[in-house]
Amino acid sequence: FNMCCRTNSFCCSNDMKKGIIIAGVIDFILLIILIPVDVALQNNYFSLWFVVVIIADLFLIIGSKKSNAGFLMVWMIIGMINIVLLFIAWIGYAAYGVLAVFVASVCNSQDLDVDCQGADNYIYAVFAINAIFIYGLPIYYIYLWVVVKSHRENLMDSGTKTMQPMGPV
Repeated sequence: FNMCCRTNSFCCSNDMKKGIIIAGVIDFILLIILIPVDVALQNNYFSLWFVVVIIADLFLIIGSKKSNAGFLMVWMIIGMINIVLLFIAWIGYAAYGVLAVFVASVCNSQDLDVDCQGADNYIYAVFAINAIFIYGLPIYYIYLWVVVKSHRENLMDSGTKTMQPMGPV
């Protein structure tokens, strides 16, 4: 059972520690950019949840750098909550897709004579951009979660620096 969902490499590299740190830094930077854009353009205050994910990314980076399994576990817990929330978003996003199709059909209807002034194009563009994140992120996070879990198990198996009190970072 232990071999299920376990890997010894990360994204074409055998250096899991380095790959996890790079993934954590990239995720951190993307979320720092995504939050203000999402709030400003779409008034999506749910994206403030990503502040928690950013903090978890810091734990991921530090935990990988210092080989601290406890910090990796913090990221794994928040990461799993994040994955569940993103999968829940799939349900709402399907409803949003139906709404986008409805608005576009009203805007393009010859019988209704409604001038949407390009709003339908905006709705489609926003839908497509968000779809990339909403459908892609949970899949990416599951992969990263498995890699972090594997790295943590490797640390635990080696018995080095498994659980440490918080000290200087």
